[in-house]
Amino acid sequence: MRRRPRSAPAIFVVGILALTAVHPVGASARDPEPTPTSTATADGSDKPAPEATDSSSSGPQLLAGGTCQRYAPDSEAICTDGPLTRVEITSDLNCAVNHVADADDEFFDDTACATLLAVDGTLYGPSSIPAGGNAAPRTAFTPVSQSEVTGSGSAADPYTIVTVVDAGPSGIRLTQTDTYVVGREAYRTEVEVAKLSAGVDEVVLYHAADCYLQNDDYGFGRADAVAGSVSCVSAVQGGGGFEPGDRVIQWLPLDSGSHYMEARYADVWAQIGSQADLPDTVDETYHDSGAGLSWRLIVPEGTSTSQAHYTTFSPNLVDVQACELEEWIELPPPPDLTPAITIRYDPRFIVPEDRHGFEALASQVAEAIQTRAREALIEYAALVGDDNVPDHQTIELTCDVEARFGPIVVNELETFPAGFTEGATKVKIRSDFVRREFKDAVQHGFPAEWTNQSGWVNLVDHEEWHAVQLFAYGILGGLFGNIALGLEYDSNATVIESGAVTAQDLLADADDLPQPPGGFPGSYRFEVEQFFANKPSIDARAAAYQAAAVFEYWGERYGPGDAATLEERVARFLRGRIVGGGTGPRAMDAVVAGDV
Repeated sequence: MRRRPRSAPAIFVVGILALTAVHPVGASARDPEPTPTSTATADGSDKPAPEATDSSSSGPQLLAGGTCQRYAPDSEAICTDGPLTRVEITSDLNCAVNHVADADDEFFDDTACATLLAVDGTLYGPSSIPAGGNAAPRTAFTPVSQSEVTGSGSAADPYTIVTVVDAGPSGIRLTQTDTYVVGREAYRTEVEVAKLSAGVDEVVLYHAADCYLQNDDYGFGRADAVAGSVSCVSAVQGGGGFEPGDRVIQWLPLDSGSHYMEARYADVWAQIGSQADLPDTVDETYHDSGAGLSWRLIVPEGTSTSQAHYTTFSPNLVDVQACELEEWIELPPPPDLTPAITIRYDPRFIVPEDRHGFEALASQVAEAIQTRAREALIEYAALVGDDNVPDHQTIELTCDVEARFGPIVVNELETFPAGFTEGATKVKIRSDFVRREFKDAVQHGFPAEWTNQSGWVNLVDHEEWHAVQLFAYGILGGLFGNIALGLEYDSNATVIESGAVTAQDLLADADDLPQPPGGFPGSYRFEVEQFFANKPSIDARAAAYQAAAVFEYWGERYGPGDAATLEERVARFLRGRIVGGGTGPRAMDAVVAGDV
């Protein structure tokens, strides 16, 4: 296997958090990976010094049909002119990548990237992971088969490697399909987990790597809690020391239910060695980094389930899906129906384009969102009057959504929202969010049963209330200044966001669902308790969404007293906020401050 000299190593798994001391280039090395056997055991926490590069090597050598010289035994490799010049997969599920912008490999010692699986108390993975001894005890996968590289490298026919392994005697078989389209910064990995024997297994699937981005092992962590993505970010020398650069390796899950982690490489491997879910944490300090994703899956006898993600090696810091210029398709509104909703979308970002009939499936997703948006606006028109609701609107399902007021904070991490209302007649919804939400419908066929508790339904309801707010107050272009009685957005976020969260909850009838003592998480009764329990550490901006619970509480307590139900009281209270007669923001400020 080819090795290149390293200045100091980093790790990335598809999972995040650990603080480490800063080591200069050439600092103490890690202990070596155990000699490959069927079972690897935990070793020390320091990396070995990598082997020197063969001076005669000039990098991957492109051969006919997208194949290239392989650097690992028992592997298949795709080589192209780039940007990813090599994507190599071993027969026991290591991965190795080269990028045209970097002299060195993207992962430590080339193959410190792996798919692993925990089942029945045993962790399975590649027989050797460079400096990955903490992913232990670990039993090697049993290779079953690996295809040669197929495809032409086009979007319709990507280069493809299919690798099949068994997890020992467990009866679990993994089929991993890696695809690459020439010219893109990302490659796609899909892992099918099949149960071939009797019984039902609960498994944890991992994909992780030890980052060596931009020829350097050290860097920073970053995550997007909405998309579920996690990244290694390059480091550059600034005036006060090292700071995040403009390069990123990102893992973006395409399915719901994933967890992530970014931290010091040894801590990431150790978390996998514990066979636990990754903890959804990230280390934003300068460190020898590792990262990854995990999924907990139930696999009954004779069934299978698949999980997919993109691994992106972007020269720009883009912590959403790697977006090319969208090729828009428009779904016009049905004739003679108002409100008239037009959906603009690129089907490639809604349904994987290598899936048969992806364009038709994407159009069904767009139609479902169009229908729900109309339903929400009709409900809101009944609440606040037709004159206060827009009669036409465009919704873009786009991979690039950036709120004009900047990122929001979720679990102490900055992230960009799944949706944003630019104006009364323009809404943006992130296509990666839509893709995960509609996964089952795409896989198992339309029509599907939508419930009011579906995440995409709540998002549409939420953004449509913002459209009503903007329309009723005559604000154009999504500029939130002077909305809601002349107050700036930052100082009045509780009024704006709490109204939208309250409205979406009103349509979902969440308060009528069976509740355990104290309310179920997400219900307004539960959130009221949480808000008042935490209010000493919450400022108005950070509390904007959680304060929706207090908004409902406020409506129940101070809204019209002759309403028969909580929903009716809250509805009449919201109507007052739009058409007049409602209590002003000062009362809300008092609630936030705990004075009411």
